[in-house]
Parts: sequence; C-alpha cells; structure tokens
Amino acid sequence: MLRKVILISLLAVLAGYALYNQFWKEEKQEVVQQPQVEEALANQGLEIGKEAPDFELHALNGSKVKLSDLKGKKVILNFWATWCPPCRQEVPEMQTFYEKHKEDVVILAVNATALSTGETKEKVKSFASQYGVTFPILFDSTSEVSDTYRIMVLPTSYFVDTKGVIRQKSIGAMTGEYMEKTIQALR
Repeated sequence: MLRKVILISLLAVLAGYALYNQFWKEEKQEVVQQPQVEEALANQGLEIGKEAPDFELHALNGSKVKLSDLKGKKVILNFWATWCPPCRQEVPEMQTFYEKHKEDVVILAVNATALSTGETKEKVKSFASQYGVTFPILFDSTSEVSDTYRIMVLPTSYFVDTKGVIRQKSIGAMTGEYMEKTIQALR
C-alpha cells in the first residue's frame, strides 16, 4: 500500500512538473536526462551489470513476448502509461529511433498500469494509433513485471545487452540522442 502511495505521489509530481514545463514556462526546453533525479532514484530499481529478470507478457497484437527469447539482440525495456505526460513526450523519439534501428534493437513498451488505473487495451490501441507506434506494446496487467523491475516512476527504461544483462537505466523521458548514445555503448 505504501509503495502505491509513493508511486502515485511521484507520478503526481512528475505530471505537475511536465504541465508546468509545457504550459507555463516561457521557453520550451529540450528534454534532458537529469542526473540528480537519476542518482536519487537509482537505488529504486535493478542493478546495472545483473541479468535482466525474464518475463512473458501478451502484446497488443495478441502474441506472447518472452524477454529471454530476445538474447542476441539489444533491448530497450520501457515502462510507461498512456496518461503519463513524459511518456507521451518520449514516444515520437522512440518511434523514430525504432524505425532507424529495428533490425538491431528491440523496443518493448511495457504498459505498466494496464488494469490497475483503468487503462484498457482500447485506450492503448488508440494511443498507439495516434502516435504511430509500431514497436511491441506489452501489457503488465497484474503489475508483476513492474514490481519485479521495481518501477517507481514512469517512464523508466532499462537497456539490456545481447547477453541479457542490464547495462543502463533511464528514469524520465528519453531523447533520441540519449538512446543512440546508450545503444552504441551496448555489446
């Protein structure tokens, strides 16, 4: 219960900050990874250098996706929700990145709140259509995978190398430049 209260509080703060940046700040600024935020929350997730926990989830298209089946490929494991402003901000960057790298990199967009906050497959399908998303969208309807990956803030992304090892974690919206640089560093 406490964990959910903390998660909701953090999401409310992020949503408020995103709205402030979008509507009240005079200059529109580029999305920047904020080291102080990442540092403060770094202990809230899995350790870099450890094997990514395996899971199997249903995709938007009805197929099943198992993380361990993707060994040999670089994977960006992105936890998100349709109602999350920073998630909406990063989706176009992720789609552009995916179109450029889909032969070498798999993006798995895990809808982290598929049932717990009223998200439905119809809402997610509409979101995917609106943003032209073509990378796999997975449903974590029981929050089991989100809990395993200790997701406290949305969006949160893990970069997994070809051997299935977590090499980087990103909290907050990612830019295309950040994804490019991080993926290039993976084996």
